[in-house]
Order: sequence, then C-alpha cells, then structure tokens
Amino acid sequence: MRFKEVSEIERKMGRKLPSVLRTLLVSDGTVTRFLEAYYGEEIQVQVQKHQKERLNSDLKFDLKLSVDESVLIREVELRGRSSQKSYVTARSWVRLPLLDQEIQKAFQQKQWGIGELLSDRRVESYREILGYWIEGRQTDKIVGRAYRIWIRSEPTILIEERFLIEQYFNKRNSSI
Repeated sequence: MRFKEVSEIERKMGRKLPSVLRTLLVSDGTVTRFLEAYYGEEIQVQVQKHQKERLNSDLKFDLKLSVDESVLIREVELRGRSSQKSYVTARSWVRLPLLDQEIQKAFQQKQWGIGELLSDRRVESYREILGYWIEGRQTDKIVGRAYRIWIRSEPTILIEERFLIEQYFNKRNSSI
C-alpha cells in the first residue's frame, strides 16, 4: 500500500522521487540512523520547540486524548553535522504519561530523535503510517508523511515529517 501512495505522489509531480527519499517515506525505522548511514555523516537533532500544551484539534482523535490531557509538542530539524544540510523537519505530539520516566527524562536531557530514543531504550513499538502529501511551490516542493507510534497498544506519539524534495535530487549531498 505504501508504495502505491508514494507512486501517486510521483504521478502528481510528473517525475520520480530519488530512491533515497522514496525509501525514507516508506520506511518505519529510525530516520536519523538511516540518514547517517546513507550520507556518511552524523545527524544532529536540533530542537526548535519543546513544550507541553493542551490540544483543541483533530489530533485528540488521532491520539485518543482525554479532555484535560496535555501533550509534549516537539519540533525538530535533522541536520548533517559537517555538511549543515537540513534533511528533515518534523513535528511530534507525545503523550508523555504513557512513557517510562527514564524516557521522559531523556527527552529533556539530550537532542534525541524519537525513533533513536525508543530504539536505544528497547521500547517495543509499532509505527502506523497515516498518509503522505505534497506541499509548496514548484521550486521548493516538500513531500511529507504522518505516522502514529503505538506503545503498549496505545497511540502514544504522532509525527509529521517534511522532506524538501530538491535536497534529495542534489548530488552534492550524497557521498556515493
């Protein structure tokens, strides 16, 4: 199913996405580690927003929030340490009370990618891709995806990731 959705984005754009971007879109692994392996450089997680809020939107349905429940809203950019290339921007909504105290503290102490944090702490989870989209003008089109991470059978984290398409067409970004 995921391949068909990505193929539909390519049809709408009128051209194929680079293989690395197509792979990122359908992957349910850690984006940070994938980028490090592919581009051969350390990826920094630069946190731009990190605060608790109550939501008044459709996300309550996506995360099964109670009326008074707040979430951690986190906005990050994944950037190459040496190249300073911006590979991904992401926004996440995290139901902190559903995570162990150790993981909650780790969010505060280090610039973690969420997938990296869950993997390092050996948290069993399931990633459910909810959809894909294209946005932006012809010269700076962005392809995005949304997915939900389930932990202990509860929808715990909702993530939206955005990839600047031209960044992945640029051969200078690749060490291959």
